[in-house]
Amino acid sequence: MSDSRPVDQPQNEAFRTRLEEWLNQQNQLLLEEVVATWQGAIGHFRPSEALLAQFLEAAAVSGAPAVSDHQDVELASALERIPPCGPVP
Repeated sequence: MSDSRPVDQPQNEAFRTRLEEWLNQQNQLLLEEVVATWQGAIGHFRPSEALLAQFLEAAAVSGAPAVSDHQDVELASALERIPPCGPVP
């Protein structure tokens, strides 16, 4: 094997710079695509009717620990922020 010659160093650096620029561009494009896909899919992140029914079942179980009024208010507030279930476009 032969070692790089000193005259090859500027050419190698030019290749390296171009390759790094291209890789950075590709990484940025991929990141933008992933973020766009995630943002588009987050709208489908809704609790199903089955899950909500399970919550109601669990709440109705006798022997469930009593919660304070403050916890009831916090839970009600959190549940109000969940978007209603409906057909997914």
